[in-house]
Amino acid sequence: MLPKLHFTEDTFALKFLLQGAERLLDVVVANIDLHVVVTTFLG
Repeated sequence: MLPKLHFTEDTFALKFLLQGAERLLDVVVANIDLHVVVTTFLG
C-alpha cells in the first residue's frame, strides 16, 4: 500500500515561507561563525 501524498494548493506561498526560514538560518549560522572567528583571534 502506497502512502498518499498531500500537496498544498498554494505551493508558491509554502516555497517562499521555507526560503525565508532558510535565509534566517543562514544569517544565524553566519553570525555564529563570525563570533567564533573574532573570539579566536582576540582571545
